[in-house]
Order: sequence, then structure tokens, then C-alpha cells
Amino acid sequence: MLSVFLRTVLSHRASGFALREVQSGTGYVDVAVVISGTLHLVEVKILTSTIKGAAQLNSYMKRENRPTGWLLAFDTRSPSPKRQPIPKRILVPSGVVRVITIDACQVPPSRLRDHTAA
Repeated sequence: MLSVFLRTVLSHRASGFALREVQSGTGYVDVAVVISGTLHLVEVKILTSTIKGAAQLNSYMKRENRPTGWLLAFDTRSPSPKRQPIPKRILVPSGVVRVITIDACQVPPSRLRDHTAA
């Protein structure tokens, strides 16, 4: 859905386009976005425990000679004070992976009062 959205948004601009599942070596980058001639590599992951995808993205960045990659993480972990925070940037040998996190495990409104009292 992300690639469909990006294609629609960028279709009205002469300087950009988006592709999905672009082959890079033996793997496939989830989404590739080109804006003003600059390639952006985006890997999408569903986070259930620890963050994953940085090493995979690093190999794509190396093959495509890109110093920056984007990791879109849907955080499905249960809300808990013990939950490890997700970094905004991860340094990898090829450069920097910028992390965008979407909290996909919100507290239901019926339990919100109990959750804020703790």
C-alpha cells in the first residue's frame, strides 16, 4: 500500500516516482523512491520483539551505493514500561539507516484509564 500511495503522490510530479520490490543483488528492496534523481531505499518491517532489517538494508545500500536507507517499522509490541525504545538512527557499515516507527499496538480506549493510572 505504501508503494501505491507513493506512486499516486509522485505521479503528479515530474521529478519523482516509486517502485516496489526492486531487485538488489540476491534480495528485493521493499520500496524504492526516486525524488529529483536521488534514490531512496525503504525497507518495511513488522516489529514483534527486537528491531530487524538494518543489516538487510545495509546490504542494499552497499550494492546501490547509497549512504542512507529508510526502515519503516510497524511496532506491534504490547505497551509496557519494559519495552525497549526504538532508535531513530542506526549506524551500519554503508552509512545510516533512518528509522520511522508507527505504533501499531495502541492501548484500546476502554483500557486507557487503567493504563494512565499506572
